Parts: sequence; structure tokens; C-alpha cells
Amino acid sequence: MGLKTYIGKRIMLLFFVLVGISLISFFISHVIPGDPARLMAGTFARPEQIEQVREELGLDKPLYEQYYIYIKNLLHGDLGMSLHTRRSVAYDLKKYFAATFELTTFSMLITILVGVPIGILSALHKNTFYDHIFRLFSLSGVGMPQFWLAMILQLIFCVKIGILPIQGRIASTVIEQYPLHHITGLYLLDSLLTANWPVFKSSLSHILLPSLTLAYVSLAMVARMMRSNMLEVLNQEYILTEKIYGIPEKKINYVYALKNAFIPTLTIIGLSYGYQLAGSVLIENIFSWPGLGRYAVVAIINADYPAIMGVVILSGFLYVIVNLIIDILYCVLDPRIKY
Repeated sequence: MGLKTYIGKRIMLLFFVLVGISLISFFISHVIPGDPARLMAGTFARPEQIEQVREELGLDKPLYEQYYIYIKNLLHGDLGMSLHTRRSVAYDLKKYFAATFELTTFSMLITILVGVPIGILSALHKNTFYDHIFRLFSLSGVGMPQFWLAMILQLIFCVKIGILPIQGRIASTVIEQYPLHHITGLYLLDSLLTANWPVFKSSLSHILLPSLTLAYVSLAMVARMMRSNMLEVLNQEYILTEKIYGIPEKKINYVYALKNAFIPTLTIIGLSYGYQLAGSVLIENIFSWPGLGRYAVVAIINADYPAIMGVVILSGFLYVIVNLIIDILYCVLDPRIKY
């Protein structure tokens, strides 16, 4: 099977996956306790006003008919209107996803730049002092609760030392004095492109703690996987043959062995990235980061089912797309892989 054919089939399957996700999430979101019509009408609304809102939202129709209308609108790019923000769900998702994407991508860069070298060095120095330190570091990352780590980092760097902000995406005083020209919606990238250094500095200081907290768990998994794969590859016969032929050890370790050992690690990186793109609920709420996770929590609290549906469908779409990209990268790293 050619790569183009494989991609085409995966995209076709994506449609069925999204239909399944929408079906399950639609019925669950409509049976949770709470009355969206009463919420939208207001606390002191009269029964006839609530009934009018229910008719406007289509909540008076049978559930299967509501789902049919939702899917028909979804195919036209209409995700509905948020009952809480009173804005288009598509507009809200675009606004909040930019913050999540920036946080997640920054976190994943830390994961790759730190986790992969730790795994390699740990494998190359097996059972040494450095290996034991790296393994202890990895185990602590897997076993430590993220919310606990987040609060400890806040206590140390924000309360005790006072060098980093405790919450938010950027200081309000900075954004007021130095307005940012939005190009991509990513504060770090947009401030770099427009040479707005005060905004860049403030954005960087705000993103450090939440991204480090997010990165720590995935970093530990990547380091452990990289170490395991590297040790397995280094014991392969072709690696031993290359050593006999006198090929420099650095070239064997960092070219031949690393390339093959990195392929399984890439799976962990892709799964972590796809999961985090869906919104890291705990971290975004602890750090008051205006991303998808925080938006989803507010939507659930307010029984805002159009917003809940939007978040779930976007999350499913992103997860499948990230996994598709990872599968394509397999072929790039190892041409022997056929689809």
C-alpha cells in the first residue's frame, strides 16, 4: 500500500471516528443533570420564558432529531452557540485552542530536548551513577501527581522566591502598555515576529511553570522509553558488527542506534502531544491558563452542551491527526516501513 493511499484511508476512517465520538458525547451531554434552557433564560425567568428558550434551542424535539440537526449543522462548520459565553462555539474554540497549543508545544519541546538526551545518556552509561540519577528522575516523574507538582512549583518560584508569576498567560499591565499585534494567536511567536520584547518576556515568564509541570510526566516516560530502546538496539548484531569494523563509536551511537531507537519513542511523544492538545484540565485550572481545558471545565459546570460537544469533537480530531502524522514520520525515519 502506498503512502498516499494509506493517508486517504486514514482520513476516511477519521470521519467515522468523529461520528462515533459525536454520537456518544451528544447523548451523554444531554442526559447530565441541569437544564440549559433555564440557565440561558436566567435565574428569575418565568416558566413561559424558559419554554420559549427551550424551543429556540430545539430542546423540545426528540433526542435523535436534535442529533440529526446538530450533525447537519456540523457538516456546514456550525458548532452551535455557547449557552454560557453567548458566542459561537467555533469562535471560542479558536480563541482558547491557541493558548493550549502554545502551552502544549512549548511543553513538548522541553520534553524532547531534555527527555531524549537523558534516555540516551542513561543507556550509554548503564548502571553508573548517572544512570541511577536519571532513572530516579524518571520514576519520580511517572509517580508524582501533576497537581501536587504544580502547587509545589508555585510555592517555590512564585511565593518563596518570587521570580515567576503564579497564574495567567500574560501580565495585564504589559499587554495594556504594549499592545500585541495578533498574527497566529501565539503570544511568544507573535511577539517575536513583531519584536515586542516586553510582551515576549512576560509571556515567557508566565508559560514556564505550567509547561515545566506538563513536561515533567511526559519527559519521564520519554526518557524511560528512550533508554530501554537504546539498550535494546545497542545489543543488536548489526551494531556489534559495526563496532568490529572499526566504525567510530559516536557515529554508531548517535546515527545508527539512535535512529532506530527513536521510532518507538516517537509513539510516546505523539500520544502525549495529542493528549495534551485536548486540554490539560488540571494544569490549566491551577495556573488559570485560558486554554481548552479550562474552557471545558466551565462548560461542564454550566451544562453548556454545545461547548462540551465542540471540545470533545476538536479533541478527537486532533488526537487522530497527531497519530496520523506520527505514522507518516515512521516512514521518514525508516524507509523499510511500508503501509
